[in-house]
Amino acid sequence: MRKLKSKKGFTLIEMLACVVVLILIGGICSVGMNLATRSYNESVYESDSQMLEDTLNLYLCDILRHATSVQTEADENAEEKDVISFTNVAYQIYDGHIEVSERKDDKGGTFLVYESSNGHGAMIVGENVYAGTLYISDFVLKYNPEKKYFTGYYTIQSSVLENLEKTCEFTCRTIAEY
Repeated sequence: MRKLKSKKGFTLIEMLACVVVLILIGGICSVGMNLATRSYNESVYESDSQMLEDTLNLYLCDILRHATSVQTEADENAEEKDVISFTNVAYQIYDGHIEVSERKDDKGGTFLVYESSNGHGAMIVGENVYAGTLYISDFVLKYNPEKKYFTGYYTIQSSVLENLEKTCEFTCRTIAEY
């Protein structure tokens, strides 16, 4: 009898305290994992958006560097004017302009739309890039006819993380004489 009484078990209060401690540890781990995941996604966004920015800027400057016959809006007061269309004979573009589909489900496709000697065409600049997590919006292209350079900006946003966006600017001087 004495042997049975000497074996002690856990009381109800000790069991409840153990469960509470395990719940607290689980909550802390969950919060830590969420913070680590968000930090990882933000760093991936920064890296991917920088690669996309570099790629787009290089492509845009390559196309616009040899642009001729730039058609702009008729705003006489503005030093830089919105571009309506341009010609680039090196790429056989006779009536080209850049369009951006700003819908998230289109992944913000950026297109060089042009008319060439072969008819209409469209060249994809960037669509569904980096596993479809980035899209482009707010694309603006301007031209200064006196100094012969293009300027512009666009925004790269994440479709995974809200409130992550990066505004990118570019400037490109034309070298074509016309």
